[in-house]
Amino acid sequence: MRKNVKEEIMLLAGNDDKMQKAIIQGKEYKKDVTFGFLELLGITRHDRKKQRYKPLIENLGKLGITLDIISEEKAQAA
Repeated sequence: MRKNVKEEIMLLAGNDDKMQKAIIQGKEYKKDVTFGFLELLGITRHDRKKQRYKPLIENLGKLGITLDIISEEKAQAA
């Protein structure tokens, strides 16, 4: 796993106790985030496209974490 992806996973997990527990216990977990939330944490890409976050999403998947990037509108409706 690349260092930058590892740091991004640590940033995400650092803000979510349930995600931390899932990683430690080897359990599955689903996290919905917006591009705005990722940017707020400092996890940015040149374009706001899910494809740009593929390495992060794939590495989280190996840990049993499903990361779903949703639209701001969908997040506000939830």
